[in-house]
Amino acid sequence: KKTVFGSGELVSDVVLRGGKKKDAKGGEGYASFVCMGVDYTDAEDAALAVSLMEDLIKPRKALDTAVALEFAPLSTQADLDAFLVNGNEEALTSAMALKQVSATTLDTFMPLLKFARSKKLTLLAIAPEAQDVQIVRKDGLQSLNIDRREQYVVDTKGFIDLTQ
Repeated sequence: KKTVFGSGELVSDVVLRGGKKKDAKGGEGYASFVCMGVDYTDAEDAALAVSLMEDLIKPRKALDTAVALEFAPLSTQADLDAFLVNGNEEALTSAMALKQVSATTLDTFMPLLKFARSKKLTLLAIAPEAQDVQIVRKDGLQSLNIDRREQYVVDTKGFIDLTQ
């Protein structure tokens, strides 16, 4: 049920060797990604995410690091940014509820959000808006307003080529 995928070398280096291995990859513009498949109602998954993040950021102290939140619609970015500044859980909870984010999900993953704030990590809202998901599920991507679609797909031609 719990998975980590993405840059396997990064995960094994950081988690298994404490970030001591030197890698030819790196430098300006280099980015690594670790994606965690989680159950948004399971506090153990939230605890696992915090534990993994603790290990992953140790060798990255001087580097910008972000936590992308698959449950947070793009329109909640300003709310996440405000939370990082003021730590106001109530305001974040209210804002997320207005965007149809489950209170259970937010409660379960609040320890990860607090951890990110304590370590001065960036939080990224990366989910589509709930109403857009409903439209696409019901009528297909082509039924989504072109302006809304462009918000999610920057390279339309590349996306079409990749999915055909």
